[in-house]
Amino acid sequence: MIQFIEDGNCCSITINKTYTQADNKLLEHLFSKNYAAYEVTIATLYTIPRSLVEILKEAQLQHSLYLCSTNGRVVRYLHKLSFDIVHLMAERSFRVPCLDAEVVVIGGSAKSTKQIIDLLKDVDLRELSVVVVQHIGTTMKESFDKLLSQYLNAKVTYAKNGEFLQKNRLYIAPKGYHLCIESNKILLQTGEAVNGAKPSISVTFESFSRFYKEKMIAIVECGYAYDGVDVLQNLQDNGTTVLVQDPSECADADSIPRYALQSHHYDYLLNRDAMREFLTILTMRLDSDEWVVYLLEKIYEKYEYDYREYASDMIKRRIKLFMMKYSLQTMQELVLLLLFNRFAFKLFFLKISINVSEFFRDTLCMQKVMGFLVKCRHNYKIKIWCAGVSQGQEAYSMAILLDLVGLLHKSTIYATDFNPVVVEEAKNGLYSMQEYEKAEENFLQLQKDHSLKEYFTQHKDFVCVNDSLRKNILFFVHDLQSQGTFNEFDFIVCRNVLIYFDMELQRDVFTLLYDSLKFGGYLFLGSNEFLLQEYEERFRTISSECKIFMKVQ
Repeated sequence: MIQFIEDGNCCSITINKTYTQADNKLLEHLFSKNYAAYEVTIATLYTIPRSLVEILKEAQLQHSLYLCSTNGRVVRYLHKLSFDIVHLMAERSFRVPCLDAEVVVIGGSAKSTKQIIDLLKDVDLRELSVVVVQHIGTTMKESFDKLLSQYLNAKVTYAKNGEFLQKNRLYIAPKGYHLCIESNKILLQTGEAVNGAKPSISVTFESFSRFYKEKMIAIVECGYAYDGVDVLQNLQDNGTTVLVQDPSECADADSIPRYALQSHHYDYLLNRDAMREFLTILTMRLDSDEWVVYLLEKIYEKYEYDYREYASDMIKRRIKLFMMKYSLQTMQELVLLLLFNRFAFKLFFLKISINVSEFFRDTLCMQKVMGFLVKCRHNYKIKIWCAGVSQGQEAYSMAILLDLVGLLHKSTIYATDFNPVVVEEAKNGLYSMQEYEKAEENFLQLQKDHSLKEYFTQHKDFVCVNDSLRKNILFFVHDLQSQGTFNEFDFIVCRNVLIYFDMELQRDVFTLLYDSLKFGGYLFLGSNEFLLQEYEERFRTISSECKIFMKVQ
């Protein structure tokens, strides 16, 4: 999606979210107007289509173009293709709640009673004070304390003027008073109703936030009208974390949370289970290794990405790098962030994925592979699987080898990775001149009778893979951990993938690779990888140096 502003001799363009063929035409139209200056911001776009790269490169050659992005991955990708692009270090779009929170303030109407009980009944409140402000009808008896006491371990009481706030206690704002805080003492105020309510959620939110600042969690519950919403910006300015109840769980009493969402002054929109989990995590005490185990289990439950059986040291290194980049101090902060902020999890997902490859890696082994490919020449069709293909170099290398031995026309290469972002980048087939020059160096050692230029189109600062190679490669997302076999292959390339898995997961993946390979087919592993002992009799070692094996039973 493209948004643009034409202002005098300057055209400012922002590219957001999805990018379609229609956007190509609009962008080309805007660049055809020849403004004195263009400013292009790539905002919430995670993968850059090939067509967009080509348009931007042409524009950068022809115009005065200022190109920038808030997405570090986009910046790195375009830098690699020799674009002049500025990384805008935008204000982090997520805030981590303070782990030293001392008070939770909940605001809603009388219809929020069940939600509050469901929220708090399983939460350890020993380190927290909880304050509840409800809109209460004039005929309602003050029995909410007895009701809550049936479900909570903490002591429940109506707030009394002048008493100090204590931990492991829940305070209810009494009817007819505004509940405030002053020097950690409860202050019950008379006076006019605020937003038509007394007690008013707004008054309590603002008073407690002014005193506790970042050590307060504010929860906007189900309720009528808009009380509490008008002060949310002040709460956020004070550093208070604001949680909003999912309005869909409030039946007809959804006005307050809906208005809260419309204000945009909140940190997390959560359903009842997620909000209870949020408070539970906030009160948990685990050591660093226990937090890692907990996080990976929760990521699997919530996002269905399974890192539980990845090599522990690798996972811990990448977690540490992510925490350093975003200034996270503890694993508990990381857990809260990743489980309740999808944008943050997406950044983590991109950071934790391993995307390293090179054209014609290990030329001696590439020569051996060519020899084994020739042995498939009598096959009606040749099917090759490049698993963990990263940014595509392995798959394009195999296509070139097939062409050199005259078999590309009857071959299909299935190129897969579990990371959808790198799969899209691999589809583009765009590489920097530095990557291409390294590929040429490797190719020269491999084949002196052909030129690598036959397979690439060179632009000023980058190269693109020709369609003659691309048409024989199918790129798609596939997870070796959770998805099964999808074909029977003559050749499987799975290099430097298994080393990131623990032994149990390696066994699962080996079973998948074995089941996906034809009898007499070849398996090509990475230099530091080995056949598992239980598979040694099922494969014949063809090259111990290059880790190439043939399936024999």
